[in-house]
Amino acid sequence: TDLLTKGIRINAILPGPTDTPLARANADIWLAYATDYRNAVGVKHLQPEEMADPLLYLCSDMASGVNAENIIVDHGYTSAQITGSFKG
Repeated sequence: TDLLTKGIRINAILPGPTDTPLARANADIWLAYATDYRNAVGVKHLQPEEMADPLLYLCSDMASGVNAENIIVDHGYTSAQITGSFKG
């Protein structure tokens, strides 16, 4: 609460597999994660701009009421695992 009283909000994104040069260098680990899910739902690896867009939102006035949140950016993979809607 001390930070919020000073106008400071802290939020984060939790990125899923994202197609970057570093991820490609470790593709067998980083980009292989959740391949079965992406194939089942018909999506590709996330792109860096798909990580940037939620960050831009969180840093904008549109998210002025959002504080202390972690936004998972992974095409819904984590939610599908938690709810059991995807049995990969």
